[in-house]
Amino acid sequence: MKSTNKQVTHDGYHVFYKRIEYSNFESIKQPKCVVLLHGAGVAGELTWLSISRMLKQFDLCLIPDLRGMGKSFAIDEQERAFSINQMVMDVAKVLQQENIHATDVVGYSLGGLVTMELKRQFSDLIHDLVLIEPAMLEREDIELSKQIRNQYSIAAQKMRVTQTMTEGVRFFIEAVSPIRNRPAGAQLSMEKRLSARAVGFSYALDSVTEHMNSHDRMELLNEITRIGHITSLVGAKSRETMHEFHENLQSRFNNWKYINVQGCDHSLPYQKPRKIAQLIDESLKR
Repeated sequence: MKSTNKQVTHDGYHVFYKRIEYSNFESIKQPKCVVLLHGAGVAGELTWLSISRMLKQFDLCLIPDLRGMGKSFAIDEQERAFSINQMVMDVAKVLQQENIHATDVVGYSLGGLVTMELKRQFSDLIHDLVLIEPAMLEREDIELSKQIRNQYSIAAQKMRVTQTMTEGVRFFIEAVSPIRNRPAGAQLSMEKRLSARAVGFSYALDSVTEHMNSHDRMELLNEITRIGHITSLVGAKSRETMHEFHENLQSRFNNWKYINVQGCDHSLPYQKPRKIAQLIDESLKR
């Protein structure tokens, strides 16, 4: 395995990404690629590196840091608001720089929404998807989801003020993982991860809220299910409304598979990395 740190500059941003070649990469004429997209507030490496080392179905793996997170920064190093579509185009630029003409994509939370929009906008380039508790697919009731996302905006505003930053981070954790049995140390570790770039994290949350309020979710789902296969993973401890919705998606679309991952809440990649790697391999095996 060979790992290289790289970046592409696009639309006023230095987009960092990790490029991982597996042992047989040099001998493959058409290497099988996978892109791993992280969630809001936590860098790509921290989310995916251990999982990427356990994958067996790929020749090349790309792990970008989305805007506002990890080692991706604006050229002037100022934190500012950004959109889901800007993140989509950043990832597309990474693929262009790497001369990738076909890839599977795995997206977690925020990264799941970016993954779905990538599929919608670049359907010839993006093949199969694995969505891990993707943003915008938390429940069937889209109006309730919008109301809850608007509450996230309050948390995001708190994160942009030093005195209330921790309060905002804790509000987010409670909202996405209401059923938790974590030891205090694990809770503090999560808070520390999400606070590393709290302002960037806040703008990531706002980007999902803006996208949900301005885009038709059903239209998105219909477009991304026209071709290819989609697997969605939901933690067993996550809200029942999410399980119900993903079961319905599996029934509605014949190329959608829903998997209930035991022993997890929203933090699936951190709680069960070996299991997640196994499920990614199984879901994207061709």
